[in-house]
Amino acid sequence: MNRKIRNRSVLAVLLVVALTFGVAYFAFGDYYRDISTQLKMFNELYKKLVVNYVDQVNPEALIEAGINGMLQELDPYTVYLEREDRHGIQTLTEGEYGGVGIRLDIRNDTLTVIAPMEGGPAARAGVKSGDRIIQIDTLNTIEMRISRAASIMRGRPGSVVTITVIRPGIEDRIPFALERENIVIHDLAYADLVADGIAYLKITSFSKNSADELSTAIEEIGEANIQALVLDLRDNPGGLLSTALKVADLFIEDGTEILSTKGRTEKVNKVFHAKTGPIISSEIPMAVLVNNGSASASEIVAGILQDLDRAIIIGRETFGKGLVQSVLPISRDASIKITTAKYYIPSGRLIQKEDYFNHEVIETDLERDSVYYTHNKRRVYGGGGITPDIVTEKDTMPEPVQLMWAKNHFFQYAVEYRNRHSERNWPFEITAEIQEEFINFLDHRGFTYKTKSAQLFDKFLASVDSASFTQNGLTDARSEIARYLEEQNHWKQHADTQYWIRRSLGQEMANVYGGNKARIEANISHDETIQKALEILQNDTTYFEQLGFVDTAP
Repeated sequence: MNRKIRNRSVLAVLLVVALTFGVAYFAFGDYYRDISTQLKMFNELYKKLVVNYVDQVNPEALIEAGINGMLQELDPYTVYLEREDRHGIQTLTEGEYGGVGIRLDIRNDTLTVIAPMEGGPAARAGVKSGDRIIQIDTLNTIEMRISRAASIMRGRPGSVVTITVIRPGIEDRIPFALERENIVIHDLAYADLVADGIAYLKITSFSKNSADELSTAIEEIGEANIQALVLDLRDNPGGLLSTALKVADLFIEDGTEILSTKGRTEKVNKVFHAKTGPIISSEIPMAVLVNNGSASASEIVAGILQDLDRAIIIGRETFGKGLVQSVLPISRDASIKITTAKYYIPSGRLIQKEDYFNHEVIETDLERDSVYYTHNKRRVYGGGGITPDIVTEKDTMPEPVQLMWAKNHFFQYAVEYRNRHSERNWPFEITAEIQEEFINFLDHRGFTYKTKSAQLFDKFLASVDSASFTQNGLTDARSEIARYLEEQNHWKQHADTQYWIRRSLGQEMANVYGGNKARIEANISHDETIQKALEILQNDTTYFEQLGFVDTAP
Protein backbone atom coordinates (compact mmCIF):
# COMPACT_ATOMS: atom_id res chain seq x y z
CA MET A 1 0.00 0.00 0.00
CA ASN A 2 1.24 3.55 -0.73
CA ARG A 3 2.87 4.98 2.43
CA LYS A 4 0.96 8.28 2.33
CA ILE A 5 -2.32 6.43 1.89
CA ARG A 6 -1.45 4.07 4.76
CA ASN A 7 -0.53 6.91 7.09
CA ARG A 8 -3.68 8.84 6.14
CA SER A 9 -5.69 5.68 6.88
CA VAL A 10 -4.09 5.30 10.30
CA LEU A 11 -4.62 9.00 11.10
CA ALA A 12 -8.24 8.72 9.94
CA VAL A 13 -8.79 5.74 12.25
CA LEU A 14 -7.22 7.58 15.19
CA LEU A 15 -9.36 10.66 14.41
CA VAL A 16 -12.57 8.59 14.25
CA VAL A 17 -11.65 6.86 17.50
CA ALA A 18 -10.85 10.19 19.17
CA LEU A 19 -14.13 11.78 18.02
CA THR A 20 -16.13 8.72 19.03
CA PHE A 21 -14.67 8.60 22.50
CA GLY A 22 -14.91 12.35 22.77
CA VAL A 23 -18.66 12.24 22.25
CA ALA A 24 -19.05 9.27 24.58
CA TYR A 25 -16.84 10.79 27.26
CA PHE A 26 -19.58 12.68 29.05
CA ALA A 27 -21.90 9.69 28.95
CA PHE A 28 -19.51 7.03 30.27
CA GLY A 29 -17.11 8.97 32.48
CA ASP A 30 -13.97 7.34 33.84
CA TYR A 31 -13.79 4.43 31.38
CA TYR A 32 -13.53 6.70 28.34
CA ARG A 33 -11.26 9.11 30.19
CA ASP A 34 -8.84 6.19 30.59
CA ILE A 35 -9.14 5.36 26.88
CA SER A 36 -8.45 8.96 25.91
CA THR A 37 -5.35 9.02 28.14
CA GLN A 38 -4.02 5.79 26.62
CA LEU A 39 -4.55 7.05 23.05
CA LYS A 40 -2.56 10.18 23.85
CA MET A 41 0.20 8.02 25.31
CA PHE A 42 0.26 5.84 22.19
CA ASN A 43 0.44 8.91 19.96
CA GLU A 44 3.35 10.38 21.95
CA LEU A 45 5.20 7.08 21.97
CA TYR A 46 4.81 6.70 18.21
CA LYS A 47 6.07 10.25 17.52
CA LYS A 48 9.09 9.85 19.81
CA LEU A 49 10.07 6.55 18.21
CA VAL A 50 9.79 7.90 14.66
CA VAL A 51 11.77 11.06 15.48
CA ASN A 52 14.41 9.79 17.91
CA TYR A 53 15.15 6.12 17.16
CA VAL A 54 18.80 5.56 16.24
CA ASP A 55 17.91 4.26 12.76
CA GLN A 56 15.15 5.50 10.50
CA VAL A 57 12.04 3.41 11.02
CA ASN A 58 9.35 2.53 8.50
CA PRO A 59 6.23 4.35 9.83
CA GLU A 60 3.70 2.06 8.16
CA ALA A 61 5.48 -1.12 9.28
CA LEU A 62 5.73 0.23 12.83
CA ILE A 63 2.02 1.04 12.95
CA GLU A 64 1.10 -2.36 11.51
CA ALA A 65 3.32 -4.09 14.09
CA GLY A 66 1.59 -2.06 16.80
CA ILE A 67 -1.85 -3.00 15.51
CA ASN A 68 -1.00 -6.69 15.31
CA GLY A 69 0.65 -6.64 18.73
CA MET A 70 -2.45 -5.07 20.25
CA LEU A 71 -4.78 -7.59 18.57
CA GLN A 72 -2.68 -10.53 19.77
CA GLU A 73 -3.74 -9.67 23.32
CA LEU A 74 -7.38 -10.34 22.41
CA ASP A 75 -8.77 -13.52 20.85
CA PRO A 76 -7.18 -15.26 17.84
CA TYR A 77 -10.11 -14.35 15.57
CA THR A 78 -9.76 -10.57 15.86
CA VAL A 79 -7.26 -9.76 13.11
CA TYR A 80 -6.11 -6.96 10.82
CA LEU A 81 -6.90 -7.61 7.15
CA GLU A 82 -5.34 -6.10 4.06
CA ARG A 83 -6.82 -6.47 0.60
CA GLU A 84 -5.20 -9.84 -0.18
CA ASP A 85 -6.26 -11.24 3.21
CA ARG A 86 -9.94 -10.60 2.50
CA HIS A 87 -10.30 -13.06 -0.38
CA GLY A 88 -11.28 -15.96 1.87
CA ILE A 89 -14.05 -13.94 3.51
CA GLN A 90 -15.32 -12.68 0.15
CA THR A 91 -15.32 -16.23 -1.22
CA LEU A 92 -17.48 -17.37 1.72
CA THR A 93 -19.95 -14.51 1.40
CA GLU A 94 -20.17 -14.48 -2.41
CA GLY A 95 -19.98 -18.24 -2.93
CA GLU A 96 -17.80 -17.93 -6.04
CA TYR A 97 -14.57 -16.48 -7.40
CA GLY A 98 -12.84 -15.93 -10.71
CA GLY A 99 -10.38 -18.77 -11.26
CA VAL A 100 -9.50 -21.98 -13.07
CA GLY A 101 -10.76 -24.62 -10.60
CA ILE A 102 -7.74 -26.38 -9.09
CA ARG A 103 -7.20 -27.83 -5.61
CA LEU A 104 -3.56 -27.23 -4.72
CA ASP A 105 -1.11 -28.48 -2.12
CA ILE A 106 2.64 -28.54 -1.55
CA ARG A 107 3.91 -32.08 -2.08
CA ASN A 108 7.63 -32.81 -1.79
CA ASP A 109 8.32 -29.05 -1.78
CA THR A 110 6.52 -28.64 -5.11
CA LEU A 111 3.24 -26.93 -5.93
CA THR A 112 1.04 -29.88 -6.92
CA VAL A 113 -2.45 -30.36 -8.35
CA ILE A 114 -4.41 -32.50 -5.90
CA ALA A 115 -7.47 -32.48 -8.13
CA PRO A 116 -8.99 -30.27 -10.81
CA MET A 117 -12.56 -29.30 -9.98
CA GLU A 118 -15.06 -31.24 -12.03
CA GLY A 119 -16.23 -29.27 -15.07
CA GLY A 120 -13.84 -26.36 -14.43
CA PRO A 121 -11.41 -24.79 -16.93
CA ALA A 122 -8.45 -26.83 -15.67
CA ALA A 123 -10.30 -30.16 -15.85
CA ARG A 124 -11.60 -29.44 -19.37
CA ALA A 125 -8.10 -28.50 -20.52
CA GLY A 126 -6.67 -31.81 -19.30
CA VAL A 127 -4.92 -30.83 -16.06
CA LYS A 128 -4.62 -33.97 -13.90
CA SER A 129 -4.05 -34.92 -10.27
CA GLY A 130 -0.32 -35.13 -9.57
CA ASP A 131 0.71 -32.49 -12.13
CA ARG A 132 3.50 -30.40 -10.62
CA ILE A 133 3.12 -26.71 -11.40
CA ILE A 134 6.55 -25.19 -12.05
CA GLN A 135 5.45 -21.87 -13.55
CA ILE A 136 2.43 -19.56 -13.46
CA ASP A 137 2.56 -17.14 -16.38
CA THR A 138 6.21 -16.02 -16.20
CA LEU A 139 6.64 -16.66 -12.46
CA ASN A 140 8.69 -19.59 -11.17
CA THR A 141 6.82 -21.43 -8.40
CA ILE A 142 9.88 -22.60 -6.45
CA GLU A 143 9.23 -21.86 -2.76
CA MET A 144 5.91 -20.18 -3.69
CA ARG A 145 3.24 -20.49 -1.00
CA ILE A 146 -0.16 -21.97 -1.84
CA SER A 147 -1.91 -18.71 -0.93
CA ARG A 148 0.36 -16.77 -3.29
CA ALA A 149 -0.15 -19.25 -6.14
CA ALA A 150 -3.93 -19.23 -5.64
CA SER A 151 -3.94 -15.43 -5.62
CA ILE A 152 -2.07 -15.29 -8.95
CA MET A 153 -4.36 -17.83 -10.60
CA ARG A 154 -7.48 -15.97 -9.48
CA GLY A 155 -8.66 -13.07 -11.58
CA ARG A 156 -11.35 -11.56 -13.75
CA PRO A 157 -13.49 -14.13 -15.58
CA GLY A 158 -12.52 -14.16 -19.27
CA SER A 159 -8.86 -13.36 -18.63
CA VAL A 160 -6.20 -16.01 -19.26
CA VAL A 161 -3.53 -17.49 -17.00
CA THR A 162 -0.92 -19.97 -18.24
CA ILE A 163 0.38 -22.71 -15.98
CA THR A 164 3.29 -24.97 -16.94
CA VAL A 165 3.38 -28.44 -15.41
CA ILE A 166 5.61 -31.48 -15.20
CA ARG A 167 3.70 -34.75 -15.39
CA PRO A 168 5.20 -38.01 -14.11
CA GLY A 169 6.12 -40.24 -17.03
CA ILE A 170 6.23 -37.40 -19.58
CA GLU A 171 9.58 -35.80 -20.33
CA ASP A 172 8.44 -32.47 -21.80
CA ARG A 173 6.89 -29.63 -19.86
CA ILE A 174 3.18 -29.12 -20.58
CA PRO A 175 1.75 -25.58 -20.79
CA PHE A 176 -1.97 -24.94 -20.22
CA ALA A 177 -3.51 -21.60 -21.21
CA LEU A 178 -6.61 -21.46 -19.00
CA GLU A 179 -9.42 -18.94 -19.33
CA ARG A 180 -10.70 -17.94 -15.92
CA GLU A 181 -14.38 -18.45 -15.13
CA ASN A 182 -16.70 -17.90 -12.18
CA ILE A 183 -15.92 -20.91 -9.99
CA VAL A 184 -18.87 -21.69 -7.74
CA ILE A 185 -17.89 -22.92 -4.27
CA HIS A 186 -19.34 -26.36 -3.51
CA ASP A 187 -19.43 -27.18 0.19
CA LEU A 188 -21.39 -30.41 -0.16
CA ALA A 189 -18.66 -32.97 -0.84
CA TYR A 190 -20.91 -36.03 -0.81
CA ALA A 191 -24.65 -36.72 -0.91
CA ASP A 192 -26.11 -40.16 -1.57
CA LEU A 193 -27.78 -43.17 -0.01
CA VAL A 194 -25.17 -45.45 1.57
CA ALA A 195 -27.20 -48.23 3.23
CA ASP A 196 -30.87 -49.28 3.25
CA GLY A 197 -32.41 -45.84 2.94
CA ILE A 198 -29.79 -43.96 4.96
CA ALA A 199 -28.60 -40.76 3.30
CA TYR A 200 -25.04 -39.61 3.98
CA LEU A 201 -24.21 -35.94 3.43
CA LYS A 202 -20.82 -34.37 4.08
CA ILE A 203 -20.39 -30.58 4.31
CA THR A 204 -16.83 -29.23 4.24
CA SER A 205 -17.54 -25.57 5.12
CA PHE A 206 -20.36 -23.05 5.43
CA SER A 207 -20.31 -20.53 2.61
CA LYS A 208 -23.16 -18.76 0.84
CA ASN A 209 -24.24 -21.88 -1.09
CA SER A 210 -24.17 -24.57 1.62
CA ALA A 211 -27.83 -24.61 2.66
CA ASP A 212 -29.11 -24.50 -0.93
CA GLU A 213 -26.79 -27.34 -1.93
CA LEU A 214 -27.94 -29.43 1.02
CA SER A 215 -31.60 -28.74 0.34
CA THR A 216 -31.24 -29.59 -3.36
CA ALA A 217 -29.37 -32.82 -2.58
CA ILE A 218 -32.08 -34.02 -0.19
CA GLU A 219 -34.78 -33.19 -2.73
CA GLU A 220 -32.89 -35.10 -5.45
CA ILE A 221 -32.46 -38.16 -3.25
CA GLY A 222 -36.16 -37.87 -2.38
CA GLU A 223 -37.68 -37.78 1.11
CA ALA A 224 -39.58 -40.97 0.28
CA ASN A 225 -36.23 -42.74 -0.16
CA ILE A 226 -34.72 -41.43 3.08
CA GLN A 227 -35.41 -43.49 6.20
CA ALA A 228 -32.55 -41.90 8.18
CA LEU A 229 -29.90 -39.25 7.60
CA VAL A 230 -26.22 -38.76 8.51
CA LEU A 231 -24.83 -35.21 8.40
CA ASP A 232 -21.02 -35.27 8.53
CA LEU A 233 -19.46 -32.06 9.89
CA ARG A 234 -16.08 -33.51 10.85
CA ASP A 235 -13.10 -31.29 10.04
CA ASN A 236 -15.49 -28.55 8.95
CA PRO A 237 -13.92 -25.31 10.24
CA GLY A 238 -17.15 -23.30 9.94
CA GLY A 239 -17.92 -20.19 7.93
CA LEU A 240 -20.96 -17.94 7.82
CA LEU A 241 -23.28 -17.74 10.84
CA SER A 242 -26.23 -17.00 8.54
CA THR A 243 -25.57 -20.18 6.57
CA ALA A 244 -25.27 -22.30 9.72
CA LEU A 245 -28.72 -21.08 10.76
CA LYS A 246 -30.15 -21.88 7.33
CA VAL A 247 -28.73 -25.41 7.51
CA ALA A 248 -30.15 -26.00 11.00
CA ASP A 249 -33.43 -24.50 9.78
CA LEU A 250 -33.79 -27.38 7.30
CA PHE A 251 -34.40 -29.81 10.17
CA ILE A 252 -36.22 -27.72 12.80
CA GLU A 253 -39.91 -26.83 13.16
CA ASP A 254 -40.86 -23.32 12.08
CA GLY A 255 -40.79 -20.73 14.89
CA THR A 256 -38.42 -22.65 17.19
CA GLU A 257 -35.74 -20.52 18.88
CA ILE A 258 -32.41 -21.85 17.65
CA LEU A 259 -29.73 -19.30 18.61
CA SER A 260 -29.03 -16.03 20.37
CA THR A 261 -26.04 -13.70 20.16
CA LYS A 262 -24.95 -11.34 22.92
CA GLY A 263 -22.40 -8.56 22.83
CA ARG A 264 -21.74 -5.08 24.22
CA THR A 265 -23.75 -3.20 21.61
CA GLU A 266 -27.49 -3.48 21.17
CA LYS A 267 -27.30 -4.23 17.45
CA VAL A 268 -25.52 -7.55 18.00
CA ASN A 269 -27.95 -8.78 20.66
CA LYS A 270 -30.26 -10.95 18.61
CA VAL A 271 -32.51 -14.00 18.89
CA PHE A 272 -32.90 -16.27 15.87
CA HIS A 273 -35.84 -18.56 15.11
CA ALA A 274 -36.35 -21.28 12.51
CA LYS A 275 -38.15 -19.75 9.54
CA THR A 276 -38.66 -22.15 6.66
CA GLY A 277 -39.73 -25.34 8.38
CA PRO A 278 -38.11 -28.77 8.02
CA ILE A 279 -37.25 -30.19 4.62
CA ILE A 280 -37.70 -33.73 5.95
CA SER A 281 -40.04 -35.11 8.57
CA SER A 282 -38.93 -34.72 12.18
CA GLU A 283 -39.74 -38.44 12.54
CA ILE A 284 -36.78 -39.36 10.35
CA PRO A 285 -33.82 -40.33 12.61
CA MET A 286 -30.74 -38.18 12.18
CA ALA A 287 -27.09 -38.36 13.26
CA VAL A 288 -24.50 -35.58 13.14
CA LEU A 289 -20.80 -36.49 13.06
CA VAL A 290 -18.26 -34.16 14.67
CA ASN A 291 -14.62 -34.15 15.79
CA ASN A 292 -11.94 -31.78 17.06
CA GLY A 293 -11.82 -30.13 13.63
CA SER A 294 -15.52 -29.18 13.77
CA ALA A 295 -15.62 -25.50 14.69
CA SER A 296 -17.77 -22.38 14.71
CA ALA A 297 -20.69 -22.81 12.29
CA SER A 298 -20.33 -26.60 12.54
CA GLU A 299 -20.69 -26.39 16.30
CA ILE A 300 -23.72 -24.15 15.97
CA VAL A 301 -25.53 -26.71 13.79
CA ALA A 302 -24.49 -29.70 15.93
CA GLY A 303 -25.32 -27.86 19.17
CA ILE A 304 -28.75 -26.72 17.99
CA LEU A 305 -29.72 -30.21 16.83
CA GLN A 306 -28.41 -31.73 20.08
CA ASP A 307 -30.17 -29.22 22.36
CA LEU A 308 -33.48 -29.69 20.54
CA ASP A 309 -33.05 -33.49 20.56
CA ARG A 310 -33.41 -33.52 16.77
CA ALA A 311 -30.24 -35.54 16.14
CA ILE A 312 -27.84 -37.79 17.95
CA ILE A 313 -24.28 -36.42 17.95
CA ILE A 314 -21.52 -38.98 17.31
CA GLY A 315 -17.75 -38.61 17.22
CA ARG A 316 -15.35 -36.57 19.36
CA GLU A 317 -15.54 -33.25 21.20
CA THR A 318 -15.56 -30.22 18.92
CA PHE A 319 -13.10 -27.35 18.75
CA GLY A 320 -14.92 -24.82 20.95
CA LYS A 321 -15.35 -21.57 18.99
CA GLY A 322 -18.41 -19.63 20.08
CA LEU A 323 -17.53 -16.10 19.00
CA VAL A 324 -19.11 -14.02 16.25
CA GLN A 325 -16.89 -11.84 14.02
CA SER A 326 -17.77 -8.77 11.97
CA VAL A 327 -15.56 -7.25 9.26
CA LEU A 328 -15.31 -3.47 9.70
CA PRO A 329 -13.60 -1.33 7.04
CA ILE A 330 -10.68 0.90 8.06
CA SER A 331 -9.72 2.18 4.62
CA ARG A 332 -10.10 1.24 0.97
CA ASP A 333 -7.43 -1.45 1.34
CA ALA A 334 -7.70 -2.54 4.97
CA SER A 335 -10.28 -3.89 7.38
CA ILE A 336 -10.43 -5.39 10.82
CA LYS A 337 -12.20 -8.66 11.56
CA ILE A 338 -13.34 -8.15 15.13
CA THR A 339 -15.17 -10.34 17.62
CA THR A 340 -18.43 -8.55 18.38
CA ALA A 341 -20.59 -11.17 20.11
CA LYS A 342 -20.86 -14.62 21.65
CA TYR A 343 -23.46 -17.08 20.48
CA TYR A 344 -25.65 -19.27 22.67
CA ILE A 345 -27.47 -22.41 21.56
CA PRO A 346 -31.02 -23.31 22.74
CA SER A 347 -30.04 -24.83 26.11
CA GLY A 348 -28.26 -21.57 26.99
CA ARG A 349 -24.79 -23.00 26.50
CA LEU A 350 -21.87 -20.95 25.24
CA ILE A 351 -19.67 -23.10 23.01
CA GLN A 352 -16.55 -20.94 23.31
CA LYS A 353 -13.68 -22.37 25.33
CA GLU A 354 -12.21 -20.07 27.93
CA ASP A 355 -8.54 -20.55 27.05
CA TYR A 356 -8.30 -17.67 24.57
CA PHE A 357 -8.54 -14.95 27.23
CA ASN A 358 -5.73 -12.70 28.43
CA HIS A 359 -7.41 -11.62 31.66
CA GLU A 360 -5.05 -8.67 32.06
CA VAL A 361 -6.65 -7.15 28.96
CA ILE A 362 -10.15 -8.62 28.77
CA GLU A 363 -12.68 -8.28 31.54
CA THR A 364 -15.26 -10.99 30.93
CA ASP A 365 -18.16 -12.67 32.62
CA LEU A 366 -17.75 -15.86 30.59
CA GLU A 367 -19.83 -18.61 32.12
CA ARG A 368 -17.97 -21.39 33.90
CA ASP A 369 -18.49 -25.08 33.17
CA SER A 370 -21.98 -26.04 34.28
CA VAL A 371 -24.87 -28.37 33.51
CA TYR A 372 -27.54 -27.50 30.97
CA TYR A 373 -30.54 -29.45 29.69
CA THR A 374 -31.87 -30.32 26.26
CA HIS A 375 -35.53 -30.11 25.25
CA ASN A 376 -36.02 -33.68 26.58
CA LYS A 377 -34.17 -32.84 29.84
CA ARG A 378 -31.00 -34.67 28.89
CA ARG A 379 -27.87 -33.31 30.55
CA VAL A 380 -25.37 -31.46 28.38
CA TYR A 381 -22.39 -29.45 29.50
CA GLY A 382 -21.03 -25.95 28.96
CA GLY A 383 -17.41 -24.90 29.17
CA GLY A 384 -16.53 -25.14 25.52
CA GLY A 385 -17.21 -27.31 22.52
CA ILE A 386 -19.92 -29.87 21.87
CA THR A 387 -19.53 -33.22 23.63
CA PRO A 388 -21.04 -36.00 21.49
CA ASP A 389 -23.84 -38.19 22.81
CA ILE A 390 -21.77 -41.16 21.65
CA VAL A 391 -17.99 -40.78 21.70
CA THR A 392 -15.97 -42.79 19.20
CA GLU A 393 -12.26 -43.47 19.28
CA LYS A 394 -9.93 -41.96 16.72
CA ASP A 395 -8.61 -44.42 14.16
CA THR A 396 -5.07 -45.39 15.12
CA MET A 397 -2.96 -45.57 11.99
CA PRO A 398 0.25 -47.62 12.38
CA GLU A 399 3.43 -45.54 12.47
CA PRO A 400 4.88 -46.94 9.22
CA VAL A 401 1.70 -45.93 7.37
CA GLN A 402 1.75 -42.48 8.97
CA LEU A 403 5.29 -42.07 7.62
CA MET A 404 4.16 -43.17 4.14
CA TRP A 405 1.46 -40.48 4.21
CA ALA A 406 3.91 -37.87 5.48
CA LYS A 407 6.27 -38.65 2.61
CA ASN A 408 3.41 -38.54 0.09
CA HIS A 409 4.03 -42.08 -1.18
CA PHE A 410 0.36 -43.12 -1.58
CA PHE A 411 -0.49 -40.13 -3.78
CA GLN A 412 2.70 -40.49 -5.87
CA TYR A 413 2.10 -44.19 -6.45
CA ALA A 414 -1.56 -43.63 -7.35
CA VAL A 415 -0.59 -40.97 -9.91
CA GLU A 416 2.06 -43.21 -11.47
CA TYR A 417 -0.33 -46.18 -11.50
CA ARG A 418 -3.01 -44.13 -13.27
CA ASN A 419 -0.52 -42.92 -15.86
CA ARG A 420 0.36 -46.57 -16.60
CA HIS A 421 -3.26 -47.77 -16.49
CA SER A 422 -5.26 -44.87 -17.91
CA GLU A 423 -7.73 -47.33 -19.44
CA ARG A 424 -8.99 -48.43 -16.01
CA ASN A 425 -12.11 -46.99 -14.42
CA TRP A 426 -12.71 -46.61 -10.71
CA PRO A 427 -13.87 -48.47 -8.67
CA PHE A 428 -11.61 -51.49 -8.82
CA GLU A 429 -10.18 -53.81 -6.16
CA ILE A 430 -6.89 -53.07 -4.44
CA THR A 431 -5.47 -56.52 -5.03
CA ALA A 432 -2.54 -58.28 -3.36
CA GLU A 433 -0.64 -57.65 -6.59
CA ILE A 434 -1.17 -53.88 -6.33
CA GLN A 435 -0.11 -53.93 -2.68
CA GLU A 436 3.04 -55.87 -3.52
CA GLU A 437 3.82 -53.44 -6.34
CA PHE A 438 3.40 -50.57 -3.87
CA ILE A 439 5.86 -52.19 -1.43
CA ASN A 440 8.36 -52.49 -4.31
CA PHE A 441 7.68 -48.82 -5.11
CA LEU A 442 8.57 -47.96 -1.49
CA ASP A 443 11.78 -49.98 -1.70
CA HIS A 444 12.73 -48.26 -4.94
CA ARG A 445 12.13 -44.87 -3.30
CA GLY A 446 14.39 -45.84 -0.39
CA PHE A 447 11.59 -45.86 2.18
CA THR A 448 12.74 -47.06 5.60
CA TYR A 449 10.97 -47.30 8.91
CA LYS A 450 12.60 -47.79 12.29
CA THR A 451 10.80 -48.86 15.44
CA LYS A 452 10.94 -46.63 18.49
CA SER A 453 13.47 -49.01 20.05
CA ALA A 454 15.71 -48.67 16.99
CA GLN A 455 15.34 -44.90 17.06
CA LEU A 456 16.37 -44.81 20.74
CA PHE A 457 19.35 -47.04 19.98
CA ASP A 458 20.43 -44.69 17.18
CA LYS A 459 20.23 -41.74 19.60
CA PHE A 460 22.34 -43.67 22.09
CA LEU A 461 24.97 -44.44 19.45
CA ALA A 462 25.06 -40.79 18.42
CA SER A 463 25.77 -39.74 21.99
CA VAL A 464 28.67 -42.19 22.52
CA ASP A 465 32.18 -41.94 21.14
CA SER A 466 32.44 -44.78 18.59
CA ALA A 467 36.04 -45.44 19.64
CA SER A 468 34.84 -46.47 23.09
CA PHE A 469 33.09 -49.52 21.61
CA THR A 470 36.36 -50.78 20.16
CA GLN A 471 38.36 -50.01 23.31
CA ASN A 472 35.90 -51.92 25.49
CA GLY A 473 35.33 -54.80 23.10
CA LEU A 474 31.69 -53.87 22.47
CA THR A 475 31.73 -53.71 18.68
CA ASP A 476 30.20 -57.17 18.30
CA ALA A 477 27.55 -56.37 20.93
CA ARG A 478 26.59 -53.20 19.06
CA SER A 479 26.23 -55.19 15.83
CA GLU A 480 24.16 -57.88 17.56
CA ILE A 481 21.76 -55.32 19.02
CA ALA A 482 21.40 -53.61 15.65
CA ARG A 483 20.73 -56.96 13.95
CA TYR A 484 18.18 -57.94 16.60
CA LEU A 485 16.31 -54.64 16.24
CA GLU A 486 16.22 -55.02 12.46
CA GLU A 487 14.88 -58.58 12.78
CA GLN A 488 12.10 -57.34 15.06
CA ASN A 489 10.99 -54.72 12.50
CA HIS A 490 8.30 -56.78 10.75
CA TRP A 491 5.98 -53.98 9.61
CA LYS A 492 5.60 -55.52 6.14
CA GLN A 493 4.08 -58.63 7.69
CA HIS A 494 1.79 -56.96 10.24
CA ALA A 495 -1.88 -57.52 9.34
CA ASP A 496 -2.91 -54.12 10.73
CA THR A 497 -0.28 -52.33 8.68
CA GLN A 498 -1.31 -54.20 5.53
CA TYR A 499 -4.96 -53.29 6.18
CA TRP A 500 -4.07 -49.59 6.45
CA ILE A 501 -1.90 -49.74 3.34
CA ARG A 502 -4.80 -51.27 1.38
CA ARG A 503 -7.22 -48.70 2.80
CA SER A 504 -4.87 -45.78 2.03
CA LEU A 505 -4.22 -47.00 -1.51
CA GLY A 506 -7.97 -47.23 -2.07
CA GLN A 507 -8.47 -43.63 -0.96
CA GLU A 508 -5.74 -42.20 -3.19
CA MET A 509 -6.62 -44.38 -6.20
CA ALA A 510 -10.22 -43.19 -5.85
CA ASN A 511 -9.03 -39.58 -5.69
CA VAL A 512 -6.83 -39.63 -8.80
CA TYR A 513 -9.31 -41.70 -10.85
CA GLY A 514 -12.63 -40.33 -9.62
CA GLY A 515 -12.06 -37.15 -7.62
CA ASN A 516 -12.94 -36.17 -4.06
CA LYS A 517 -16.42 -37.71 -4.03
CA ALA A 518 -14.99 -41.09 -5.03
CA ARG A 519 -12.33 -40.72 -2.33
CA ILE A 520 -14.97 -40.15 0.35
CA GLU A 521 -17.05 -43.06 -0.92
CA ALA A 522 -14.04 -45.39 -0.83
CA ASN A 523 -13.57 -44.68 2.88
CA ILE A 524 -17.17 -45.04 4.10
CA SER A 525 -17.00 -48.76 4.80
CA HIS A 526 -13.75 -48.28 6.78
CA ASP A 527 -14.90 -45.27 8.80
CA GLU A 528 -15.81 -46.43 12.31
CA THR A 529 -17.74 -43.25 13.15
CA ILE A 530 -19.93 -43.56 10.05
CA GLN A 531 -20.47 -47.24 10.75
CA LYS A 532 -21.46 -46.44 14.34
CA ALA A 533 -23.98 -43.90 13.05
CA LEU A 534 -25.47 -46.46 10.66
CA GLU A 535 -25.74 -48.98 13.49
CA ILE A 536 -27.61 -46.50 15.75
CA LEU A 537 -29.91 -45.24 13.00
CA GLN A 538 -30.92 -48.77 12.07
CA ASN A 539 -32.14 -49.43 15.63
CA ASP A 540 -35.10 -47.18 16.46
CA THR A 541 -35.20 -48.24 20.13
CA THR A 542 -31.56 -47.35 20.76
CA TYR A 543 -31.90 -44.09 18.83
CA PHE A 544 -34.99 -42.77 20.63
CA GLU A 545 -33.74 -43.93 24.04
CA GLN A 546 -30.50 -42.03 23.48
CA LEU A 547 -32.41 -38.84 22.71
CA GLY A 548 -34.66 -39.15 25.76
CA PHE A 549 -37.90 -39.89 23.91
CA VAL A 550 -38.25 -43.22 25.74
CA ASP A 551 -38.32 -43.39 29.54
CA THR A 552 -35.74 -46.01 30.49
CA ALA A 553 -36.09 -45.55 34.26
CA PRO A 554 -37.20 -48.67 36.20
